Amino acid sequence: MKNGIVKRIVIAVLIVIAILVLLFVGREIAIRFFGLKTPSISKSTSVDAKKIDLNFDSNMSYTHTVNNKYAYFVATDRIYVVNNSGDTKAEIPVDVKNPIVKSSGSYVVVADLEGNSIYIIKGTDLKKNIIMTKKIKNVSVNSSGHCVVVTEGDMHKRDVTVYTEKGEELFVWNSGSMLVMDAVMAKNNKNVIISSLDTQSGTVKSIISFYNISKSEAVATETIDSELVPALTVYENYIYCVGESKTFIYNATGDKKGEISYEDKSLLSYEVNKNGIIMGFSESTMNEKRYSIGIYSDSGKKKSHYSHDYEAKYLDVSNNFIVVDRAGLVSVVDYNGSEQQLLDPGIDIEDLCFIGNTKKMVAITANGAYIISVK
Repeated sequence: MKNGIVKRIVIAVLIVIAILVLLFVGREIAIRFFGLKTPSISKSTSVDAKKIDLNFDSNMSYTHTVNNKYAYFVATDRIYVVNNSGDTKAEIPVDVKNPIVKSSGSYVVVADLEGNSIYIIKGTDLKKNIIMTKKIKNVSVNSSGHCVVVTEGDMHKRDVTVYTEKGEELFVWNSGSMLVMDAVMAKNNKNVIISSLDTQSGTVKSIISFYNISKSEAVATETIDSELVPALTVYENYIYCVGESKTFIYNATGDKKGEISYEDKSLLSYEVNKNGIIMGFSESTMNEKRYSIGIYSDSGKKKSHYSHDYEAKYLDVSNNFIVVDRAGLVSVVDYNGSEQQLLDPGIDIEDLCFIGNTKKMVAITANGAYIISVK
């Protein structure tokens, strides 16, 4: 009698387990192969927003960036370096009329657009102030602190110069008749990648040139017809050449690794991390616009997507989360493209950035900056 009861209990438990497994497998198949998603979360959760004390004048504008540890707020005369608790750890004096700021790893570079000053910063320390003789058009920095500067020349001509964090000149390149749009240095500190625009033949061509700093000639060159490629992004061993209708993916020496076509969508924003490249799109339909996030591998293979019907002001990523604006709330999405949380910080956020690979984010509003956290 007892053996019969035990047997029935075991069978019942096995049936329940089998049902749960079937439900889980069915959900995964629906998500991965048929693009079906779990419903969006309808109820938001309140989260605290801690205001950051920035002693800028009330009428002073500033720009910002984050790196793997700090948030940086850059005005014309100073930079505030703030940790992920919202505490100011350093104040760095600068002199820039029109600041642009880029970051990678522990490094940040601040430049005066159309001016001459460059500041290379690591953490809370100013490593070098470089004064250029020609007007600055663009700038980038890699995770070793190597800074790439694009400066103005005659007509379309522009110079590309690479410096170490100590201000030592490593490489100089002149574009001739082409217009340089962007230039970056690979993680290996050897290869420089330059995107230029060539209109000499009467048609638009983007030229992607791959240089080794020890050689005078390009190690590889790619010509992309009828396409502007205004932005280059480095992540680990990949170079993302972000164009108007496609993103082209190479390694540092010019070997093509993949390509992402936007099809009939327009690219709004993108971020790159260890999960690959995450891209925000808009798409026009007969009576409305639709919005989506495409999640791709580092070589451009589509992994998942998240669709929404609202225009997002911001998109950012950490190793575990994607955050995107959802009509004034913060939608937290996983890398399978499913919404996991919906946060209400009680402020009108214009931009939102993770500080390193943490749950802490800096939120920018019209009247200040705040620290908020993913639950």
